Amino acid sequence: MARSAIRLAIAGITVLPLLGGCALGSRHLLGVSRAAETAYQEGQIALALKDYRILAKAHANDPYIWTRIGNLEAIQGQPKKAVAAYRRAIRINPQDGEAWYNMGMVRLRQAWALFIEAYNAIPAGNPAHAHIQKMIRSLGHLPALRASAPPLHPALGRSIHGKPKAGSQRFGS
Repeated sequence: MARSAIRLAIAGITVLPLLGGCALGSRHLLGVSRAAETAYQEGQIALALKDYRILAKAHANDPYIWTRIGNLEAIQGQPKKAVAAYRRAIRINPQDGEAWYNMGMVRLRQAWALFIEAYNAIPAGNPAHAHIQKMIRSLGHLPALRASAPPLHPALGRSIHGKPKAGSQRFGS
Protein backbone atom coordinates (compact mmCIF):
# COMPACT_ATOMS: atom_id res chain seq x y z
CA MET A 1 0.00 0.00 0.00
CA ALA A 2 2.83 2.39 0.83
CA ARG A 3 4.40 1.59 -2.52
CA SER A 4 1.14 2.50 -4.28
CA ALA A 5 0.97 5.77 -2.35
CA ILE A 6 4.52 6.59 -3.38
CA ARG A 7 3.77 5.78 -7.01
CA LEU A 8 0.59 7.83 -6.85
CA ALA A 9 2.54 10.77 -5.43
CA ILE A 10 5.19 10.39 -8.12
CA ALA A 11 2.51 10.19 -10.80
CA GLY A 12 0.91 13.33 -9.37
CA ILE A 13 4.21 15.17 -9.29
CA THR A 14 4.96 13.99 -12.82
CA VAL A 15 1.74 15.40 -14.23
CA LEU A 16 1.86 18.75 -12.43
CA PRO A 17 4.07 20.57 -14.95
CA LEU A 18 2.23 19.22 -17.97
CA LEU A 19 -0.09 22.10 -18.62
CA GLY A 20 2.49 24.85 -18.58
CA GLY A 21 1.88 25.86 -15.01
CA CYS A 22 -1.88 26.14 -15.28
CA ALA A 23 -2.94 25.54 -11.68
CA LEU A 24 -6.45 24.38 -12.57
CA GLY A 25 -5.15 21.92 -15.16
CA SER A 26 -2.48 20.62 -12.82
CA ARG A 27 -5.00 20.08 -10.05
CA HIS A 28 -7.30 18.37 -12.53
CA LEU A 29 -4.58 15.96 -13.63
CA LEU A 30 -3.58 15.30 -10.04
CA GLY A 31 -7.21 14.46 -9.30
CA VAL A 32 -7.37 12.18 -12.34
CA SER A 33 -4.16 10.49 -11.19
CA ARG A 34 -5.59 9.87 -7.73
CA ALA A 35 -8.91 8.68 -9.16
CA ALA A 36 -7.13 6.34 -11.57
CA GLU A 37 -5.06 4.76 -8.82
CA THR A 38 -8.06 4.44 -6.49
CA ALA A 39 -10.17 2.84 -9.22
CA TYR A 40 -7.28 0.50 -10.05
CA GLN A 41 -6.88 -0.57 -6.42
CA GLU A 42 -10.64 -1.07 -6.04
CA GLY A 43 -10.93 -3.15 -9.20
CA GLN A 44 -13.00 -0.60 -11.11
CA ILE A 45 -11.34 -1.58 -14.37
CA ALA A 46 -13.25 0.53 -16.90
CA LEU A 47 -13.00 3.68 -14.78
CA ALA A 48 -9.30 3.16 -14.06
CA LEU A 49 -8.59 2.55 -17.75
CA LYS A 50 -10.45 5.72 -18.74
CA ASP A 51 -8.48 7.79 -16.24
CA TYR A 52 -5.11 6.24 -17.12
CA ARG A 53 -5.79 6.95 -20.80
CA ILE A 54 -6.39 10.60 -19.92
CA LEU A 55 -3.08 10.63 -18.05
CA ALA A 56 -1.32 8.93 -20.97
CA LYS A 57 -2.48 11.68 -23.33
CA ALA A 58 -1.18 14.31 -20.95
CA HIS A 59 2.06 12.52 -20.13
CA ALA A 60 2.91 10.02 -22.86
CA ASN A 61 6.44 9.31 -21.56
CA ASP A 62 5.49 7.87 -18.19
CA PRO A 63 6.16 4.10 -18.21
CA TYR A 64 4.17 3.60 -15.01
CA ILE A 65 1.01 4.86 -16.71
CA TRP A 66 1.57 2.59 -19.72
CA THR A 67 2.22 -0.42 -17.49
CA ARG A 68 -1.04 0.28 -15.64
CA ILE A 69 -2.88 0.54 -18.96
CA GLY A 70 -1.34 -2.77 -20.02
CA ASN A 71 -2.46 -4.41 -16.78
CA LEU A 72 -5.99 -3.11 -17.21
CA GLU A 73 -6.17 -4.23 -20.85
CA ALA A 74 -4.93 -7.68 -19.82
CA ILE A 75 -7.59 -7.91 -17.11
CA GLN A 76 -10.21 -7.00 -19.71
CA GLY A 77 -9.03 -9.79 -21.99
CA GLN A 78 -7.39 -7.51 -24.55
CA PRO A 79 -3.94 -9.11 -24.97
CA LYS A 80 -2.98 -7.16 -28.11
CA LYS A 81 -3.75 -3.84 -26.43
CA ALA A 82 -2.01 -4.99 -23.25
CA VAL A 83 1.16 -5.96 -25.10
CA ALA A 84 1.12 -2.67 -27.02
CA ALA A 85 0.94 -0.73 -23.74
CA TYR A 86 3.70 -2.82 -22.15
CA ARG A 87 5.89 -2.31 -25.21
CA ARG A 88 5.35 1.43 -24.95
CA ALA A 89 6.40 1.35 -21.28
CA ILE A 90 9.49 -0.66 -22.21
CA ARG A 91 10.44 1.74 -25.02
CA ILE A 92 10.37 4.53 -22.46
CA ASN A 93 12.21 2.51 -19.82
CA PRO A 94 13.87 -0.68 -21.12
CA GLN A 95 14.60 -1.72 -17.52
CA ASP A 96 10.94 -1.71 -16.45
CA GLY A 97 10.79 -5.17 -14.91
CA GLU A 98 7.07 -5.04 -14.19
CA ALA A 99 6.22 -4.28 -17.83
CA TRP A 100 8.55 -7.05 -19.08
CA TYR A 101 7.14 -9.59 -16.63
CA ASN A 102 3.50 -8.72 -17.30
CA MET A 103 4.00 -8.79 -21.06
CA GLY A 104 5.60 -12.22 -20.68
CA MET A 105 2.61 -13.43 -18.68
CA VAL A 106 0.19 -12.20 -21.35
CA ARG A 107 2.21 -13.98 -24.03
CA LEU A 108 2.41 -17.14 -21.91
CA ARG A 109 -1.37 -17.15 -21.50
CA GLN A 110 -1.73 -16.70 -25.25
CA ALA A 111 0.59 -19.65 -25.86
CA TRP A 112 -1.34 -21.80 -23.40
CA ALA A 113 -4.63 -20.92 -25.09
CA LEU A 114 -3.07 -21.76 -28.46
CA PHE A 115 -1.96 -25.20 -27.23
CA ILE A 116 -5.47 -25.86 -25.93
CA GLU A 117 -6.95 -24.79 -29.25
CA ALA A 118 -4.53 -27.11 -31.08
CA TYR A 119 -5.34 -29.98 -28.70
CA ASN A 120 -9.02 -29.57 -29.45
CA ALA A 121 -8.44 -29.38 -33.21
CA ILE A 122 -5.93 -32.20 -33.74
CA PRO A 123 -7.15 -35.81 -33.73
CA ALA A 124 -5.85 -38.01 -30.91
CA GLY A 125 -3.95 -40.19 -33.40
CA ASN A 126 -1.82 -37.30 -34.61
CA PRO A 127 1.75 -37.55 -33.20
CA ALA A 128 1.67 -33.89 -32.12
CA HIS A 129 -1.41 -34.48 -29.98
CA ALA A 130 0.49 -36.15 -27.12
CA HIS A 131 3.21 -33.46 -27.16
CA ILE A 132 0.61 -30.72 -27.04
CA GLN A 133 -1.15 -32.49 -24.19
CA LYS A 134 2.11 -32.61 -22.20
CA MET A 135 2.67 -28.90 -22.81
CA ILE A 136 -0.85 -28.06 -21.62
CA ARG A 137 -0.33 -30.09 -18.46
CA SER A 138 3.08 -28.52 -17.82
CA LEU A 139 1.79 -25.00 -18.28
CA GLY A 140 -1.31 -25.84 -16.26
CA HIS A 141 0.88 -26.32 -13.19
CA LEU A 142 1.86 -22.65 -13.24
CA PRO A 143 -0.30 -20.89 -10.63
CA ALA A 144 -0.44 -17.68 -12.66
CA LEU A 145 -2.03 -19.52 -15.56
CA ARG A 146 -4.51 -21.49 -13.51
CA ALA A 147 -5.92 -18.22 -12.18
CA SER A 148 -6.81 -17.03 -15.68
CA ALA A 149 -7.65 -20.20 -17.52
CA PRO A 150 -8.82 -19.80 -21.12
CA PRO A 151 -11.89 -21.90 -21.90
CA LEU A 152 -11.87 -25.13 -23.84
CA HIS A 153 -14.38 -25.84 -26.54
CA PRO A 154 -17.70 -26.34 -24.74
CA ALA A 155 -18.52 -29.52 -26.69
CA LEU A 156 -15.62 -31.32 -25.02
CA GLY A 157 -17.21 -31.12 -21.58
CA ARG A 158 -13.89 -30.45 -19.83
CA SER A 159 -12.54 -27.67 -17.73
CA ILE A 160 -9.23 -26.02 -18.52
CA HIS A 161 -7.41 -28.10 -15.92
CA GLY A 162 -8.54 -31.39 -17.33
CA LYS A 163 -10.97 -31.96 -14.49
CA PRO A 164 -14.15 -33.49 -15.81
CA LYS A 165 -17.39 -31.64 -15.75
CA ALA A 166 -20.38 -33.67 -14.70
CA GLY A 167 -20.84 -36.63 -17.01
CA SER A 168 -17.63 -36.19 -18.99
CA GLN A 169 -14.27 -37.94 -19.15
CA ARG A 170 -11.01 -36.35 -18.12
CA PHE A 171 -8.90 -35.36 -21.11
CA GLY A 172 -5.65 -37.18 -21.51
CA SER A 173 -6.65 -40.18 -19.43
